[in-house]
Amino acid sequence: MSKKKKENKKIRDKNTTTLKEMEEKGIVPENFHLYDSVDMKEYNNQFDGYKEWEEKQNRKTKISKKELDKAYDKIVEDLRGNLTSEEYKELITLELALSQGYDVNGDEERYKELSNKRN
Repeated sequence: MSKKKKENKKIRDKNTTTLKEMEEKGIVPENFHLYDSVDMKEYNNQFDGYKEWEEKQNRKTKISKKELDKAYDKIVEDLRGNLTSEEYKELITLELALSQGYDVNGDEERYKELSNKRN
């Protein structure tokens, strides 16, 4: 067995805990495997610091959303052509509506107009 595998085995042996042991120590609630996200939130709210941790996680999500929008703009910049972001989203929506048969009067003309403007 290689040196790295031996070191990893030591770490696993040292830190391995079963779910039953965690339930007995009170780390996770009894029947933890049956909990859904609502049950877990209710369970976690009883501990100090959980709300602060949850708020911190939500702030991270908001930052990620902004970064996702930046990445989206970079990726679709070439696809948009001469269209604004709103016009491109409208073009995609119209394309879906036309392909699925959900179009209403004027959709096909607007789709052609946006397609021509894009090129």
